Amino acid sequence: MNRAYHLESKVAKMPRVIIDRALDDDVKAAASGLPKHWHFAVRGDDGYYETDFLTGYAMTEKLAQIIERKIDTWIEQYHNDEGTLAKYLWLRARWDAAKADAGERINTRDEFHAAHNAKRGGPQPG
Repeated sequence: MNRAYHLESKVAKMPRVIIDRALDDDVKAAASGLPKHWHFAVRGDDGYYETDFLTGYAMTEKLAQIIERKIDTWIEQYHNDEGTLAKYLWLRARWDAAKADAGERINTRDEFHAAHNAKRGGPQPG
């Protein structure tokens, strides 16, 4: 419990769930067993894995537009509050990374589904 408190209060600093570095090998093993289009964890700028809570939204156009507007609104709303603004600027950077990754994940997902459907004789996308 002390380790979890330390990670949350001293390391995370931003609104994220970080994973203890002692579990890095477990995170890699878990991620290797998933299709590449499934979002799971990303490595943060500080080297800690953190849960990837944005890529799924970035892969859905309507949700992506809503999130984009919300982040812009919050940045404008808190532009004079340095501490809060830093968190929304961090969120913007994570969002931009999720959007950049979303296109490849969508393509991978579509290829995965096409291959799966082809094996089962199901409908093909496109």
